[in-house]
Amino acid sequence: MRLVELMGRLNVAQTPPGHILAMIQVLGELDAIYTPVMKKGQSESVRAGEVAQRFGQQMPQMLQRYCRDQIEFWARCKRAALLHDWIEGTPVDVLEKRYSTTPFGGAVGYGNIIGIADATRFHLRSAHQILAALFPDQPVFLKGLDEILQQLEFGLPSDALPLITVSARLTRGQYLALLSAGIRNTDDLNNLDDEQLRQCVGVSAASLLRPNELLQNS
Repeated sequence: MRLVELMGRLNVAQTPPGHILAMIQVLGELDAIYTPVMKKGQSESVRAGEVAQRFGQQMPQMLQRYCRDQIEFWARCKRAALLHDWIEGTPVDVLEKRYSTTPFGGAVGYGNIIGIADATRFHLRSAHQILAALFPDQPVFLKGLDEILQQLEFGLPSDALPLITVSARLTRGQYLALLSAGIRNTDDLNNLDDEQLRQCVGVSAASLLRPNELLQNS
């Protein structure tokens, strides 16, 4: 019911699709997802500023809705900001360092990132269904939500998503390496020489992408 209420109040014309992944952090189901937060002191208070920087000044206020206490608010902000950086392609080690308060309290690991991303993706699908029913005349917005769902799954920026259609399933790091080399689609990949391909994805993955060529060169 909370999700229906939130989506019913949404101003689609003024809300980028990516903001929905932050907004739904107020759901009780996402509050229940373990989010490492340093509960002592005020060190996690910076998360509200990080959310405002990434989603605008109104988002911290939005994330205070239905909030039980300050710790829960910080956790919502932490999840939202982390997910923003995840879908922008920020390396995992950078995410871990950025969102870990100390090694002993509030430390974020890869498992936490994946758990938060997967749970958000699950509930974002429900939000998408509600929004599709409420705003059938907003196909561009709804398509943007489809893209956000893919970005959450793969941890990739939007311009890297065409790479997920290549013939072999790659790791997030391999997709990002290709993107850094200027490869954004299968045509770019086909034009990449074998040595550059090996440097981006490694020999094993390159052999899956180009088995015939590499067999001839072996």
